[in-house]
Amino acid sequence: MAFPINDGSFSASFHLPGHENELCLRHGKMVKEAACILSKTAGKDELEGLVMIDTLQRLGIDYHFREEIEAFLNTQYMNYFSSPNHLPLDVFGVALRFRLLRQEGYNVSQGEQHELKC
Repeated sequence: MAFPINDGSFSASFHLPGHENELCLRHGKMVKEAACILSKTAGKDELEGLVMIDTLQRLGIDYHFREEIEAFLNTQYMNYFSSPNHLPLDVFGVALRFRLLRQEGYNVSQGEQHELKC
C-alpha cells in the first residue's frame, strides 16, 4: 500500500499476526513429523534413512534434525561394524553411507566399505 508524502511515496506492508503464527505452527509440526519419520526409519530401511539425511542436508534444514541424524548415523556405524547380519547395500548406498559417516567425523576407511550387493 502506498501513501503520497511530500511528492514521493511511502510504502508500508501489513502483517497479519494470526497468519504468521499459523505458519510457525505448521513449520513446527512438519519438523516434528520429519524427525519422527527419520527416527522410525533408523531400524527398518537404512538406505531410506541415508537418502533422507542427504536430502535434509541438501535442502539446508538438517540443523533441525541434529539429534536424529546423529542417532541414525551412530546406529549405522555400530551395526555395520558389530553385526554381520546387516543387509548389503548397492554401490549408491555404500558410497552414501561412507560419505555421511566421514562427513560426521566417523573413522571409516574405504577398505571397510566392502559389502556390495551383487
